[in-house]
Amino acid sequence: MSVSRMLLLAGMLALAACDDTPDPPTPETSAPPAEQHRAAPMVDDAPATVEQPAVIGFHGFGPARFGQDQEQVRMSWGRPLREGGSTSDSCYYLFREPQPDNGGFGIGFMIVDGKFARYDVDMEQFAAPGDIKVGATLDQLRETYADRITEQPHKYAPDWLYVIVAPEDGSDARLVFEVNEEQMVTSWRIGVPPAVFYVEGCA
Repeated sequence: MSVSRMLLLAGMLALAACDDTPDPPTPETSAPPAEQHRAAPMVDDAPATVEQPAVIGFHGFGPARFGQDQEQVRMSWGRPLREGGSTSDSCYYLFREPQPDNGGFGIGFMIVDGKFARYDVDMEQFAAPGDIKVGATLDQLRETYADRITEQPHKYAPDWLYVIVAPEDGSDARLVFEVNEEQMVTSWRIGVPPAVFYVEGCA
């Protein structure tokens, strides 16, 4: 082999020996394999979904609590309300507008001494705590509320009843059903004493 060929071969071997640069590292931002994109399973200590408070309850109506002023009731209802049903300056109702076509009032909010004290319902649109509506039977009341009810004779109709329900939390508010001679619920109301026990609205 000639000297020139030997020199050329030696140079090529030296160049190859110097080219030992490692492959570039995989960037940390590289996307993982598709199977690694699966959502992580739910665990027992995952944050629970916060339940919204019921609109109708022993606390009041929506965010309007018993004891607050009528402005809170109006904001909670979110639609026009008119004053009516008053027997004195200290007690009156806020009724929905427009009134139902069935001759009833639908729902009315009682204000006593400037404070929200109770609300009355005489239509099936709204359900009382326990999912009882106008038209339910006395047997349904007894089954739903069990040992939390008290039955009393109606003040004016001898064959009617008041069925009074105490809340589970032991608070002062009460749920009062009026039950007719056919043992059917005709209306109900929730409020705080003494207003919730008024038998003629504000009287």
